[in-house]
Amino acid sequence: MKFTNSIKTFTPPFFIVAAIVTATTVSAGSTVVPVAIGPEWQIPFGKSSLGRGFKLNVDETENPFRDIVFEGEVEALPFQTSYARSEIIKRSDELQRMMGIEGRLAVSYGPMISGEGAGRFLENMVSSKKSVSVVYSSRNTAYAKSLVHSSLVQHQDIDDLDSNGIAEVVGTKFIDQIIYGSQLDIIFTVTATKEIDLQEIEAELKGKIGVGPFSLEFSAKFERSEGEERAELELLIDVRAVGVTHHIPGNPTFDQVNQIIIDFGEEYKNLLDELGEHGTIDEEQHVLKQLSPVGFTLSSIADYKDELNKFEAAQLDSRMEDLTDRCWDAFLLKSELKKSLDEAEQTYCDDPRLCEEEFVPYYEVVQDYVSRLSDKIDECVEFRSLPIASIVGANAEPLPEPFVNENTWSVLRGLVGEAYIASPLELEGESFDGMHYVGFALPGINLLRPWLSGTARLDSDNTIVASADTSKTLLQRIKKYVESDRICSGQSSQTDWKVYAHNSIYIDVDTSQCGFADTPVYVTSLSGTGNHFAITGISSVYHPKSTGFRIYLRANDGATFNLNPDFAQKRNYQVQWTASMVPITRPPVQNRGICSGKSSEYQWKHYSEGSLYVDVDTSGCGYSETPNYITSLSGTSTHFVLTGTTAVYHPTKSGFRMYIRGSTDGARKKLTTDFARDKKYQVNWIASPSVADANVCSGHSSQYEWKVYGKNSIYTDVATSKCGFLTTPNIVASVSGASHHFTFTGTSALYNLTPEGFRIYLLRSEPLKTSAAEAHDYEVQWIASAQ
Repeated sequence: MKFTNSIKTFTPPFFIVAAIVTATTVSAGSTVVPVAIGPEWQIPFGKSSLGRGFKLNVDETENPFRDIVFEGEVEALPFQTSYARSEIIKRSDELQRMMGIEGRLAVSYGPMISGEGAGRFLENMVSSKKSVSVVYSSRNTAYAKSLVHSSLVQHQDIDDLDSNGIAEVVGTKFIDQIIYGSQLDIIFTVTATKEIDLQEIEAELKGKIGVGPFSLEFSAKFERSEGEERAELELLIDVRAVGVTHHIPGNPTFDQVNQIIIDFGEEYKNLLDELGEHGTIDEEQHVLKQLSPVGFTLSSIADYKDELNKFEAAQLDSRMEDLTDRCWDAFLLKSELKKSLDEAEQTYCDDPRLCEEEFVPYYEVVQDYVSRLSDKIDECVEFRSLPIASIVGANAEPLPEPFVNENTWSVLRGLVGEAYIASPLELEGESFDGMHYVGFALPGINLLRPWLSGTARLDSDNTIVASADTSKTLLQRIKKYVESDRICSGQSSQTDWKVYAHNSIYIDVDTSQCGFADTPVYVTSLSGTGNHFAITGISSVYHPKSTGFRIYLRANDGATFNLNPDFAQKRNYQVQWTASMVPITRPPVQNRGICSGKSSEYQWKHYSEGSLYVDVDTSGCGYSETPNYITSLSGTSTHFVLTGTTAVYHPTKSGFRMYIRGSTDGARKKLTTDFARDKKYQVNWIASPSVADANVCSGHSSQYEWKVYGKNSIYTDVATSKCGFLTTPNIVASVSGASHHFTFTGTSALYNLTPEGFRIYLLRSEPLKTSAAEAHDYEVQWIASAQ
């Protein structure tokens, strides 16, 4: 047979990474069964396996592969397919999909055939609160060695056996095809010292496999900060390739693995091209000898042996599929519980008191459920090993009952840290309306009770109120949240700037002093003694989290200075920041009227080439007059080369507009609504009426007080003396107006900071006059807070 005339067009697997594809159909009623699952499980397989029987109802130590049932002519047929998929294993259907074994076979074949084997296999696959595994598999098939069904001859003497006897000795199926090709299996395991954001892992890791590098924000979490023993996240990658000769380095990086995926597909394509040049399938060709068995297909013995009851064989398939659905949850839940138990012991048992008070009660409940799950697994294995007469027909034994039901589901979720306890939240005898709990929990009387680590959130917008490793600490932090004003501010060091690229630097700003449980809204300005009004990135926030963020700075094109850490230090560059945990859905802070929030990355609209705008709704704050708005822009990448991030347009009591624009030709070409959505550009804002307070004070300048600085620049001196600060406060600022100022730099560059005020310079590439500031109502909006 001509090979090149019979195959499908090849599609490199790296173009369809993460597509969820079930096993490829070979013929009616037959699907490809894999011979390798994950990097660690594989069975020996070859041409000699053709014609072997396959038994579904096996006991824990029994091999489902039986002796040869049929012999016949073998032909090599072209069979070319490609697929790739990735899964985060949280449910039994995801596990089954990842393994690529259809339900009727899954309980009898593969690493899940015994409780002990399943435990070893799932150990590196199941996810927990501090560990997430993404399992990736890519399989390409080239040809099949197939028994010619019309030539089948019975090999084993089973003529004297009845239907039950045939099923017991050789099974109900036989191997009729062996599929050859290549397979790449990878497990990415992310571990952390604290709880992992599963949605982030899904978007960043699973979404980037075979596609491209991590975002800057996600990459930073794998970097160890100065003075820390380990990074926030660690990544371990396990890789195995068969069928294509490819070098795999030890401990590969994510980028190396992505290249392996691409190279693996290209090498396989080259191999197929070489195969196609020969015109026919010849098993002695060197190219075919490189390929490995990657799967097999099964046919029913009942189609060729009348003594085997076809109805019983089909009913056995159905019962085994039902058994898989009922029992795989038990395998998966047992592994999840044991992994959570190990992590809890590591977390709590360094401290004898916490170990006794927190871990031991949790351990006792988990061990009880692990024991019950083990009993359920034994029950499933026992049912599977019954003779066919006890599984199907009039005298069939009932299937084991599912372990998970309405009574056990919520308890099990609590034991792995996924309990949901609705408002009002009850803690240590105290009740909190408008809050719910997510985390670990133990069963109580008619309800779950928070235990070990967990998080309290607002019902209104899911904002984290407090997180803690014990319910007692959680209670203390909730009280602190309720009683506090949830405003914090500070400034960075002058000496921590680092080189990013030519004329670009960055700094990591530590805000851990605030003790926020969730990521607050950050707004920023930059203070210094010179040149920073010609810099972009001042209010572009990267990697925001509860304990800090990063700022990148870039000198304007044509700048007469070289922006590097030494330059920044000599000019005393410091990031001034204010953080707020006062969400728009909560009343503003008492006596200060402060409110804060974020826009959505999905609300950007096209303004002109290289420019976007968004209308920000602040009506939930309930202001009766227009407040002062201070802004910044958060995102995952590239926004430090944008202007307009602190340029407020059309401010009213219920909102404002922001325009952003690329400061370079390259940035303007990239900036579209899709780009802003992909990079998660969000406007961070804090609003405050003009008030004078001993701790937090805010106001705005006049549009009539601007002065000429140069041909393309103006400045204004802003008075903060009404606040009565005794020392220089932390100040953040934006510029509001009616037109053009989104193309300026300097809108949040602070000069000459004192207890009485500061100066702002505005710069643009075209002439700028004070008359423009007056005509367009340019005002500096500011918030100052005591250090």
